[in-house]
Amino acid sequence: MKFYTLLAFSLFITLASCSDSDEDTQSTTDMSESEDQMEDAPVYSYYSLTTGDNWQYDVTTDDMDTTQDNLEVIGLTEINGTSFTDFESNVDSAGFITNLIAAGGLVESEGTLRYSGEVTIPLDETNNISLLIPVIKLYDQSITTAGIQVDQITQTITQEIEGIPVTIDALVTSTSGNTIENSSINGETFPRVLTATLTINATISASILGVQVTLLESQDVIVTTNTYAQNIGLVNSDLDFQYEFEDLSSFGVTLPFPESASSFTNQVITTYDVAGDD
Repeated sequence: MKFYTLLAFSLFITLASCSDSDEDTQSTTDMSESEDQMEDAPVYSYYSLTTGDNWQYDVTTDDMDTTQDNLEVIGLTEINGTSFTDFESNVDSAGFITNLIAAGGLVESEGTLRYSGEVTIPLDETNNISLLIPVIKLYDQSITTAGIQVDQITQTITQEIEGIPVTIDALVTSTSGNTIENSSINGETFPRVLTATLTINATISASILGVQVTLLESQDVIVTTNTYAQNIGLVNSDLDFQYEFEDLSSFGVTLPFPESASSFTNQVITTYDVAGDD
């Protein structure tokens, strides 16, 4: 596989990258006492996590044809000594969040939803990358004001691709959203929903002809705003994806894909059958 094709995939794997011999990972959570955190506020469940629970979604990217994703709870899995709810999805699922959840596990406790897991991304017929996803809070109900940082993970990944050293600096941040009553989504009214945002910021550099070159300036490559319905789970996800590479013409390099691109994907609930909604 060509070096620059691998770089394109790097944009999608920064979230899933984890600590190994050549990675530094740090996770921090803003837990300071403030008016944004109300210990006495009621705590609700926003994800039904019973074996057999299942959800179906329509997934649409820009003006492409709509496809269908399925997500189902299949039991429990242990990750680093903690029990997480395990999921599976259809093999051709297109939703970013569907694939993220199916690749790992969720645990909801004390008003927070945490995610962790492992995923294998195929680059071609003979190469795969296995990635361990560190634990991150997707939402925290104790933070009652929108736009407050919930959790943050910083990562520096260094590796050689076809003999060329590449460095990927990633900043993954989850941010609080809003609690909305009587929210209408795809024709159904949900009594209470909670929104939260997950953002992946990436910087990519490489050593080319002995010179360290920035390939991708610091950018929010993925911004996904997710909506969770009380006692049900994920009911909507809006994903903005974009990147803009630096001009590499002075190095005689032509990228095999556009130097810049952007897309919008919506994943919306169509049907579901969950124990929490009984």
